[in-house]
Amino acid sequence: NLVLRSFFEKVLVHGDDKILPLMADRVRITNTKELIDEIKDMIVYTGYVCDKAIPKHDSKNNHVYVSCGLNKEEVLIIFKQILKVAEKFPDLQFVMTMANSYMEKLKNTTKGNVTLTDYIENLSSKISDCALFITYGGYNSTMEILQTECPSIIIPRQNGQKLEQFVRAYAFEPLNVFKVCNPNELKLLPKIISAAMKEESFPVRFKYNMNGVENSAKEIFKYIT
Repeated sequence: NLVLRSFFEKVLVHGDDKILPLMADRVRITNTKELIDEIKDMIVYTGYVCDKAIPKHDSKNNHVYVSCGLNKEEVLIIFKQILKVAEKFPDLQFVMTMANSYMEKLKNTTKGNVTLTDYIENLSSKISDCALFITYGGYNSTMEILQTECPSIIIPRQNGQKLEQFVRAYAFEPLNVFKVCNPNELKLLPKIISAAMKEESFPVRFKYNMNGVENSAKEIFKYIT
């Protein structure tokens, strides 16, 4: 906060304070409110940032894209669960990304209706017509879910000291714009997939401020023109 007060005039937050106010995302910070109060007059919520050219979801195939990181050990745990889950959904084709270092140890990159790949080209556009999207709760993927309104499940990371994905996922969960699967409860994933596929009102259509790019530019131009 001392640095912000000394060298900056505004803090641009790519979000919406009505859904998720600015807060510390580290475990050991206990005085979040006091920290935010010190700089709240500097904070500008710009709305969310995403490529608004990505089309809205219109399911055209039976693909389920699973994008849960590459070189993280957690992805191996999720991969093992996906293999079990896929057996319960034979009509779906699961496509999951995994790092080369892991794939090199496997004899086959396809097992049943699960295919492993090290890269999915233009994934953001592919989720516009897939059956389901399963991903970590990173900012970009979450915004793409909001933009496309693709039926999705987020498995938020919660390892280490940072809780960004975990906090954001559960802040949005009551809005039912995506489902959340706690990484400690992956055994519930089949049930959550069934709900995501069968609920007629899912995902709930919700009007978000997706003008973060334009609003950020306006704020920045105030200081350079």
